[in-house]
Amino acid sequence: MKNLLFAEAGESIMSIIVIVILVALLVVMLVMNNKKRAQYMQELQENQKKFVVGAKVKTYAGFYGEIVAIREALDGTKVITIKIGEGSNAINMDIDMNFIAGIDDKDNKEKYDEEYNELVKKVEENISKMDDESSKVVLDEEKTINENTENEKTIEEKEDNKENTKESQTDKKKTSKSKK
Repeated sequence: MKNLLFAEAGESIMSIIVIVILVALLVVMLVMNNKKRAQYMQELQENQKKFVVGAKVKTYAGFYGEIVAIREALDGTKVITIKIGEGSNAINMDIDMNFIAGIDDKDNKEKYDEEYNELVKKVEENISKMDDESSKVVLDEEKTINENTENEKTIEEKEDNKENTKESQTDKKKTSKSKK
């Protein structure tokens, strides 16, 4: 009878442990899914910053086109007008911004390279200005160090002169006492 009770208790503990493990796995899966979703949304927002008129884009439907206009719809969503095709076959299509799969960076690379080169030039100019200013500071510090050492030398010379004059005065007093 006792063995039967312990067996039932052991089975119930095992079933509770299995349920706890399943709940823990479910929580871990939900957290991982939320992290992936947050990362995806962050990437989407970063890509949306790159949406400018003239950029080449691809939609999730597989259309390639060029952004002609960006506007906000009545419900607050951003709508992008893209031109698909060329010449007389070109059509304009309004698409929700969230349905743009990405930007074709190959066509926009030159534009980004120019902006990057301008930024690099500005940084280099600032660095050269900083180098010039820091070299001036170093020269000023060297001047003050030289002035301080010269002042110390003159102070030492004055002290030596005072000692020499004191010694010469004591010598004179000694010679005058010895003469007397």
